[in-house]
Amino acid sequence: MNRRIYVSLLAMVVAFMTVSETASAQRFRTQSVPTGNLYVSLSTTPVRNRQVLGGQLSAELMRLRFKADVEPIYVTNLQLTVPSNDAAASIDRLELYKLGATVPFATATIAGCGTTTISYIFCAKIETQKLLIPKDQNIDIAVRALMKSDTDGALPGKKFHILLVEGIPSITVNGSVSARGVLSKQNLKPNDGDALAEGEIFIGRTSVNPTNVRITGPTHATVLSKITSITNANPDANGTSVPTGVSPIGQFKIAAAPHGNSLNGLNRVTLADIIFTVSSANVQMDGTKFKMYNKADQNSTQNCSAINTTGATLAGIVSGSFFVQCTGLTGNIVNSIDQGSDQTFVLQGTVTNPMVGGSSALQVSLQDFTSLENTTFGFNTSHFGWIDRDNGSSTTAKHLWVEYPQTSVRSTAYAS
Repeated sequence: MNRRIYVSLLAMVVAFMTVSETASAQRFRTQSVPTGNLYVSLSTTPVRNRQVLGGQLSAELMRLRFKADVEPIYVTNLQLTVPSNDAAASIDRLELYKLGATVPFATATIAGCGTTTISYIFCAKIETQKLLIPKDQNIDIAVRALMKSDTDGALPGKKFHILLVEGIPSITVNGSVSARGVLSKQNLKPNDGDALAEGEIFIGRTSVNPTNVRITGPTHATVLSKITSITNANPDANGTSVPTGVSPIGQFKIAAAPHGNSLNGLNRVTLADIIFTVSSANVQMDGTKFKMYNKADQNSTQNCSAINTTGATLAGIVSGSFFVQCTGLTGNIVNSIDQGSDQTFVLQGTVTNPMVGGSSALQVSLQDFTSLENTTFGFNTSHFGWIDRDNGSSTTAKHLWVEYPQTSVRSTAYAS
């Protein structure tokens, strides 16, 4: 054989073997790094119900937990759903935070879903390495909402929650969560329903499962004004002797948050109905002479009724533990609290005998006012009703709860 031809053939064989070896090596490397799996669930740390104020960034509304196995995983996209058109229209965007951070690592918007948008789905594209889930570690993220003001379309009194849906939304083929393996460099697939972990994303699950489960956050409500604190405002110190005669036995300062919701005038907190809890021992009071007033205008009062713990009206002398119900406050006392200000409200009672027998005690408190689940006002449900009010009907709403960390606020504890 011609030497030149032989050398050429030999070179071709060597080149072919080199290419084959390279391809085999690449296949081996790919096969040796299997694609990881991602598990997305609701965090075990509870998030309480919020009253979300228009024009401001909310507190944490939902907390999601991510866990990766096999390899570290980057989360690349999230889609969050707010299944209420009125509430979704009140939200400018949803912001995603790592715990303890003051700046979001990603933002979800309706426009972020692309050209085919749905009015209640918010999409976030997460930059590479912004949300890394280390192998076999739990990583929690917080979801907060930047709310529109009422001049931009926010409405009060709209209950809502945030979802991470279990299926594949119609606007994308990637599902509610997209992710990519750090080592395998492969995109994870949606859960394929075969109970095997094969480089998949499991929603609503902390371990392998053939079916996903919808992740539902707690319920919240939109407001255009908001109560920020309720505190004891009685100047008498605890342990002061039980007063005699007509006395301001309970005093509470209520403060409203500053805001700029100015459509139809700035919204203000307006008290509507309150039930006070009175606890006493060896004290007698006139059940027909309870009144409530704003401390800034003691000449405008509202008559209140003493009722027992089953709701029956009490007449004559009352003692022990009972309720004092004050209703119809909107038209009878100075009951509005402007944004950024506070007012002090007083429960007045008439003590006919401050000490019957041995030592005596008397205290007024506010209770049963923090549950969003209450839908009626009454002795066995909500003890507090207020109106989120301006000068228009579409931007006014009534609420039967207050977002507050304390379930009871106590005024001065008298003792003789």
